[in-house]
Amino acid sequence: MRTEEWINNPKKFVPSWAKNTKIPSAMLDFDEKWRSFFTPNGRVMGCAHRGDRNVLYPENTLEAYQSAILYGADILEIDLHTTKDGEIILMHDDDFKRMTDLNMLRESGESWMPESDFISDWTLEEIKRLRIVNQK
Repeated sequence: MRTEEWINNPKKFVPSWAKNTKIPSAMLDFDEKWRSFFTPNGRVMGCAHRGDRNVLYPENTLEAYQSAILYGADILEIDLHTTKDGEIILMHDDDFKRMTDLNMLRESGESWMPESDFISDWTLEEIKRLRIVNQK
């Protein structure tokens, strides 16, 4: 499911685990999470690094974060990078090689792209032309 589909209609979003997993209600209780975070010797909290990076949702995407939140992650760890024009994006790597269609676009002869693969050498408008690919 693409981001636009579930952002416009959140009820259509079904995490991959939802049909087989019963989530403890405490995991969905924000007030309990808040208290636990500030309680010395409190419970162990779960952190989703790059979101729920399963087969359906590529890391650092809105879908991955939404799924991790619905699954009950206490904390989301995100990776921030700054673009050439000063915008902030989420991406674990400092370049686009692993997680986007950059290599396919270059192989097909696209010429609109900066020569560099690094996020800091691209503008946000250029980045918006790339597509995330799920690398597993």
